Amino acid sequence: RMGPPRADLLLDWGLAYGALHETDQALEKLRQAAALTPTAHVYSQIGQTYGAAGRWPEALDALNQAERIDPNYALTFFYRGLVYYNTGQCGKAVQDYRRALALDPATPDGNKGLRQAAQCAAH
Repeated sequence: RMGPPRADLLLDWGLAYGALHETDQALEKLRQAAALTPTAHVYSQIGQTYGAAGRWPEALDALNQAERIDPNYALTFFYRGLVYYNTGQCGKAVQDYRRALALDPATPDGNKGLRQAAQCAAH
């Protein structure tokens, strides 16, 4: 009676599955949201979900798509920094954390991520 779910509901639904570590269900809902409204926010969440599952190539693909949609969305670069850091690409992580912080100095955990990546890159 309410009609099909809107993109924002599907996004929230996907995030709820992600919080429960139900990756496949989360990705299904997030992809449905992206099909309706392909935003950098939705694709960054897809990337974050893949990253949380250690699926690095898929995470990078989604985050690169988010950057193509909106190159000024800070969380894209924060999440991609996490992927690079977790895959030992510390120099790239530093670049992305810096970009995230330049776009939004209040990026949650951005400074912490930058410090960790910089220490890693120095070794």
